[in-house]
Amino acid sequence: MSGEQEWVRAALPADDDHLVAISLANYRRNFAPLLPECDWKSYDDAFFRSRFEANREAILVIADAQKPLGFAKMTGAHIDMFFIDPGVQGAGLGARLLAALERKGAASLECFGRNAGARRFYERQGWRLAAQYRRAFAGADCDFCRYEKP
Repeated sequence: MSGEQEWVRAALPADDDHLVAISLANYRRNFAPLLPECDWKSYDDAFFRSRFEANREAILVIADAQKPLGFAKMTGAHIDMFFIDPGVQGAGLGARLLAALERKGAASLECFGRNAGARRFYERQGWRLAAQYRRAFAGADCDFCRYEKP
């Protein structure tokens, strides 16, 4: 791929299987061990598929020639979901996708307080911690961080 525009694009219905797989991999490999007190059963194939089908226009994908390697979903200027396939994390795709979201007006996002890797990534990309708080998530009371792009 020679340029960023070849990598980042709008999500297509044909991407759903890959987006579901990326979501499940991140929830199972990253979030479940980080937050064992949460009930992860409802975060399954059907849960993610319904979110993608209902809001496809809000999803931006970073892909190679064969398939999506990551994606993000935005509501207004807030990033609701941001996932890179765990098999390619660390290759710079997250930074490219986040930069594309910023050009589209992304100004805030939320992540788990315990997710030190994500927090370091966002801070390296110039995002600043705006708030820390607790709220209910997946049957547990969890710590969250809100980041904003200055």
